[in-house]
Amino acid sequence: MRAVTGSAGAVVLGAILVSTAVEHSRVLSPPASATRTITVIAGRTVLLPAVVNRVADPWPANNGMVLMLGGADKLVATTAQARKQPWFRHMYPRIDQVPAVGVKSTP
Repeated sequence: MRAVTGSAGAVVLGAILVSTAVEHSRVLSPPASATRTITVIAGRTVLLPAVVNRVADPWPANNGMVLMLGGADKLVATTAQARKQPWFRHMYPRIDQVPAVGVKSTP
């Protein structure tokens, strides 16, 4: 499986979050080994666990989506920019405890 980065990663994260929210509305306790396959906008398929418990979000704008969908406590990595946003700090004060990671673009 290939790592998904940049805006493609943002699309994958959004799909994961929406899919997780929909899945939670249908099934409260799926088996621990349950998985699902999603297709990203580029047409690649990605195998994911049925329940996502950890989210590393290297795209600052998606941090807000994670928060709005109730997944802020699942954040295990974010960006320095997201940690500095006053509204995010107000809504989720524990953002200071989430490690900030950098995203490097290739030339």
